[in-house]
Amino acid sequence: MDAVQLARGLADGGRVNQLGTPGDATHTFRVHSSTGPYILKIYDKESYARREERSFNVLAGTPGTPVILERGDTEETHWVKFADPGAWTMATLPENAEAARSCGAIVRSIHQLDTANVTNLHGGMTADQVAADYQSTFQRLSRFRGRLNMGADAIEAAVAIPPPRCSAPTFSHTNPSATNFFVNDESEVTLFDWTWATLTPPEWDFSLAYWSLGASLGSRASTAFAEGYGAALSDEDLRPWIVYHIASYLIRVAETSSGRLEHLRPSVDQLTAFATL
Repeated sequence: MDAVQLARGLADGGRVNQLGTPGDATHTFRVHSSTGPYILKIYDKESYARREERSFNVLAGTPGTPVILERGDTEETHWVKFADPGAWTMATLPENAEAARSCGAIVRSIHQLDTANVTNLHGGMTADQVAADYQSTFQRLSRFRGRLNMGADAIEAAVAIPPPRCSAPTFSHTNPSATNFFVNDESEVTLFDWTWATLTPPEWDFSLAYWSLGASLGSRASTAFAEGYGAALSDEDLRPWIVYHIASYLIRVAETSSGRLEHLRPSVDQLTAFATL
């Protein structure tokens, strides 16, 4: 049984809308049932379900994180039902500084959690690993220059930038992008998709959210996010992180797409602008 069929079966007659990208390792649906909407997440592998469950154990009681209604498995496929976080995401919401500040406050509260509780989450990133991955990321990106219509000077300039500076690792979401921040009609924000939470330098989450919110909603959203977080990075420190995140995003899309990638032109232009400052 595939994820869509399973979702329809679990919905018990309710209307099912798939969120995100079909084919992902996890599948997320908004279900409109007779008792109200909720979010259903289906995992391709048990290991993904267990990994996210460990994250929720660490997050217990943390504001702005998902509320679990029910867990289960059907034909050995694991799933979770979450309370509805709202129909908007920060990627689809009109500019809302209040919500962007809430995003910052949520990420800050996550970074302040006791790391002693997250030692069972493997796959974290240290400063040395970030530096090594930074260089290899641009080597991988260079393979897609033709499809991205990207000049070699942009990649050469990015490689010449010193790797991102890193503080001591904290518990981190690792992908606090605009699409993962859900917002309800009262502007309450919930951060979803905790499958890959682990220990990373806090600058990882901060810079990715700062860039993603700014790309979706403009610089005022980035500023409001930093206000909600209660700290900021200098332009010098932000620059390599943002170049790194944009390059990683371009690679993910290029590796899962065919043909030319003209729709990525804004991101290519942004990477070039930051790399060649």
